[in-house]
Amino acid sequence: MAAQDAPLPEPPDETTEPASTEDPNAAEGEGGAAGSNPLASVNKLDLLWTLLGSGDTDTHDLSAEGAFMLHPKLKLNYEVHYFATDVTGSSENDWESIRIKPIYFPADLTLNDEWTMRVAVGAEYIHSFDNVDEGIGIDSDIAAPLFGLAFAKPSESLTLIPLVQHFLSFDGTSVNSTAFRLIGIKSLPDGFWLKLDAKILADWHHDKTPIDGEFEFGKMLNPNFGVFGKALVGAGGDRVFDWGVAAGVRFNF
Repeated sequence: MAAQDAPLPEPPDETTEPASTEDPNAAEGEGGAAGSNPLASVNKLDLLWTLLGSGDTDTHDLSAEGAFMLHPKLKLNYEVHYFATDVTGSSENDWESIRIKPIYFPADLTLNDEWTMRVAVGAEYIHSFDNVDEGIGIDSDIAAPLFGLAFAKPSESLTLIPLVQHFLSFDGTSVNSTAFRLIGIKSLPDGFWLKLDAKILADWHHDKTPIDGEFEFGKMLNPNFGVFGKALVGAGGDRVFDWGVAAGVRFNF
């Protein structure tokens, strides 16, 4: 149809407010901060290098970690990890695991003038590539249901996320543990963001409670591309690592 033949648009109805498209949990911030929120509605891909140290051994983790919205209420997270380590006393490298985690958002609620809340339920499937003889990963396949809440304060670009996830193996070495996490995310001016992530892992088989913490700082260089770094620390019995550092790039879609 030629431009001159196109019908003129109807004048707006000033008595009707447009439907809001704002994510009620949008206080996680824009761009980079949202990508670091496991309960945010985002499409993103992180390419990440992580170095973990434990005693005299080092492990390099090269990973791709992404998220894709299948539906406004259904998010699919996915990860694949490749390890290089000297845990066995010699240098080894191989695939460690692949992880698939759908998360459903049954409710977004307005608590008051300052805070909103998102409810999330989901489950994670973790497939190990069974390279334990190389000192890489474990030999278990794991199912891990989760439940989380995201409390967002848009006026301060702040999100607080308590999250619990239970890990139970259905193949390989028995795993029975529960992770309790508290995540805080702050969006800053000029595309910067901060994230703090504290986790306590209750290992019901070995009566151990390793603890680890993560500090993340990043910046979006444009709406679709950003960079970030992490510092990690581990504590408690049977911990996986003593310390760690990471660097990554983020693509938003």
